[in-house]
Amino acid sequence: MYRMRRKLVPALLAMVVVLIGACAGSDQGDDAGRGDGGTAESAPRAIQPAAGGESEDMGDAYGSEGGAGTGEALDDEATGRKPSAALGRVGPSVIKTGDVELRVKRNGLQDAIQEAIAISGRHGGFVLSTTSEVGRFAGGTVTIRVPSAKFEQAMADLEGLGRLKNQHVSGQDVGQEFVDLEARLRNWRTQEAVLLRLMDRAASVQDTIRVQSELSSVQLQIERIRGRLAYLEDQTSFGTITASFTTGAAPAPDTPNQFLRAWRQAVDIMLAIATGFVTSMGVILPLSILLLLIWLIIRQLRPRLSS
Repeated sequence: MYRMRRKLVPALLAMVVVLIGACAGSDQGDDAGRGDGGTAESAPRAIQPAAGGESEDMGDAYGSEGGAGTGEALDDEATGRKPSAALGRVGPSVIKTGDVELRVKRNGLQDAIQEAIAISGRHGGFVLSTTSEVGRFAGGTVTIRVPSAKFEQAMADLEGLGRLKNQHVSGQDVGQEFVDLEARLRNWRTQEAVLLRLMDRAASVQDTIRVQSELSSVQLQIERIRGRLAYLEDQTSFGTITASFTTGAAPAPDTPNQFLRAWRQAVDIMLAIATGFVTSMGVILPLSILLLLIWLIIRQLRPRLSS
């Protein structure tokens, strides 16, 4: 009996390693095939059976789980879940996004932005961001999220805020990724349950350390899948709509034609010349009067000097 137990322990540990490796290998293959979904996952390190009697106690603790059907039994008993033959998610799972561009009056830009915000509230959504620009090319942008069931109605309400210039609606079906992630999560939880049983029944420190290392790797993969599922759930529950408002360029001020501009330049030059002449006369006129007086005096004195 003792020898049979020593031979059975390595076989059971090898079975756990095979189950974990198969699960991890399937996850990596799915990641490579999908390309854009999920997080790349690595297979946990293999549990190496301990030498001598360290594995015997683990064999005693684990041997009661049965032979080849160990993993299947734990899937139902240890995790407390019923085996499910049907898929956990029924119906389409689509990430909806929409863009709408509207032309509004310049004096109605802010009213349109406020009405877009109100539309998101009426449909049970919320505002992600708002921007507005003033000046000659005034405009604004509002990004909202609304429940997927109200997505089409919200788009129709936004289109009524102005003259429609452009519209774009797209959807990404992630139903297959949901099904794949949920299946992988069930597989990883099965491996977690197996390792938790081994952890509870580990008979030595070395066995505990080995099992804890593998358990940490498995739990890390579980958290990654749960995070991805939460993100997809949020994206499929609410659609994203971006509404852009434009008003067109403001009318440019009237500009004179070339003839009128040339005439104004000529008048400016004439005025500048006249101004310069008047300014110079303020110097030339007094000097001329002084020279005239000197000339008259000399003319009167010249006959007397000559006689």
